[in-house]
Amino acid sequence: MRRFAHYLLKDFTKLFVLSLGAFTGLYLLVDFFEKVDDFLKANATVGHYLVFFGCKAPVIAQQLMPMAVLMATFMTLAGLSRTSELTAMRAVGMSISKLALPLLSAGLLLSLISLAMTEYLTPLLATQAFKVREIELGKQGTKIYRHHNVWLRTKEGVIQIRLADPEKKMLHGIRTFTLGDTFQLSAYQQAATAHFQGKEWDLGKNLRYIIDPDTGGVVKDPDPPTTLQSFNRTPEDFSQARLETDQFSLSGLWNTYRQYRAEGLNSRRLLVDLNARLASPFTCFIMAFLGVPFALQKGRKSGVATGMVISALVGITYFVLQAVITAFGYSGALPAVLAAWSGNLLFLLFGGWLLINVRE
Repeated sequence: MRRFAHYLLKDFTKLFVLSLGAFTGLYLLVDFFEKVDDFLKANATVGHYLVFFGCKAPVIAQQLMPMAVLMATFMTLAGLSRTSELTAMRAVGMSISKLALPLLSAGLLLSLISLAMTEYLTPLLATQAFKVREIELGKQGTKIYRHHNVWLRTKEGVIQIRLADPEKKMLHGIRTFTLGDTFQLSAYQQAATAHFQGKEWDLGKNLRYIIDPDTGGVVKDPDPPTTLQSFNRTPEDFSQARLETDQFSLSGLWNTYRQYRAEGLNSRRLLVDLNARLASPFTCFIMAFLGVPFALQKGRKSGVATGMVISALVGITYFVLQAVITAFGYSGALPAVLAAWSGNLLFLLFGGWLLINVRE
């Protein structure tokens, strides 16, 4: 069994590398012709081309790994079928499960590798490619966003900011609502502006009122705090460029999601993206599972052209279906977990149905 697994995985590895290289190369070629005009207008150097496409290649390769796994699985078993090796193996009593086990193990291993890349490698490379194109070539620098009517939750209560101007390190129209243990309003403070000084936001002149929770009486505080309390934000927190999903690591998405929830902001989209980033790597295993019955059903008729067509059609169908289901997750029509994992679940069930219909 070990010798058979080694023999099978040797062919699978060779076909996987060739397929992944072909798919990635084709994608990068199309991407190059699409972006070359922008690079020429920006007077890009050879170094810019090398860094940008060198960083994008692993990111694209990770996204195309499922299609490469499907084609490699399909072509590995199809090759055995064309040479009648598959017929001989099944004739001596080798079951489909034993035939598929090495390929499924390879698919699971590639899923774990893809998951590790999602956390540690692709966010760094995607960010670097973004910097080359949008900052170095676009001459835009770090994008500054003015945030209007921001509500933030703190340990002591809630802060409202009418306008945050990170470029000038200023906040405008600040109102703080301090809440007691029973969530009753215990203090109210307002200031026209706040300047970031060192590590704190200086309020300058401001008004603060203390509210008696029992009587509801309001007393003006004669000595209000001159800095924002329990507010650990910096101007940079309001001036970060908006990142694409592939520029976040899993831990980064999780921390951002927790921060949004703690501040009472809408975090649904982040939760859907987080689950989608977790589900996406395991598509490699699903495609390995799906490739087995496809290859066994086609038998001797399987060829390179057939494998490429099937891989492309299945891959496109999966990504379109997943995009539609994810959109339902963003809108709230589906729970975040279901929206992210439905594509894998549906294709797993489809592969199981095909496998049941393969004649032993």
